[in-house]
Amino acid sequence: MTHTLPLWSKAYMVLIAPFTAGIFEEIIWRGYGINKLEQHVSTRKAVVVQAIAFGFWHGISIHTLITFPYRPSLRVYIR
Repeated sequence: MTHTLPLWSKAYMVLIAPFTAGIFEEIIWRGYGINKLEQHVSTRKAVVVQAIAFGFWHGISIHTLITFPYRPSLRVYIR
């Protein structure tokens, strides 16, 4: 049994999702996150803490482990 995505879903994943994900990540991580951290620590420390948290958030996830074999460009980069 073959499952295919509807055209509107494919269009969303190609045309909209890549741009909105980045925009909202910037708003949340940099805009909100750094502003909240700056209430407790210096700007420099807030940026460092935010960068580390952002790195952990985008670290190796189960999704990355599952999709790794299907990413030939990533395998070439690592070799």
